[in-house]
Amino acid sequence: MLRKLFPVIILLLAGFYFFDEKSVFPTQKTKTELKPENEQPKGKSAKVVRISDGDTLGVLVDGKEIKIRLAHIDAPEKGQPFGAASKKALSDLCFGKTILVDSTDTDRYGRVVAVLYDSAGKNINKEMVKQGMAWHFKRYSRDNSYSKAEAAARQKKIGLWQDSKPVPPWEWRKQSKKK
Repeated sequence: MLRKLFPVIILLLAGFYFFDEKSVFPTQKTKTELKPENEQPKGKSAKVVRISDGDTLGVLVDGKEIKIRLAHIDAPEKGQPFGAASKKALSDLCFGKTILVDSTDTDRYGRVVAVLYDSAGKNINKEMVKQGMAWHFKRYSRDNSYSKAEAAARQKKIGLWQDSKPVPPWEWRKQSKKK
């Protein structure tokens, strides 16, 4: 049995040796850490090459594509109302552009969780909330500036807040699992 598993184990170990996202984007496991609004963004430069949805994208770093999950936010899912609009909003903000990736963690799917900044230093994650294209994901974030941005978007009834009863993505996912 062990003899049959040996080649598989070697391949897995080789994969971990040659490609480790943590070595590309070292993380600091601090989801509660807050950055002052006027602090200069820090991070690794990367080019956005793929937009999966309103809170997930792919970046190219040193010739390798890395999957990024935007920290502090949760955007509508594909097939959910405003899902396509959210994806387009993220694309308009950063697709094809060079951004700064300030990683904060790695999620259970192996994606780098990060705050993204454009070339002018604008926080892309927060901009998605300001445009009404994402919720502040309070389950994984303690940064109140995202709550304030969400409240302002709600008050202005922009983006998904035009809907009389928008369903948060975490509830949408739960309902989808039941079906």
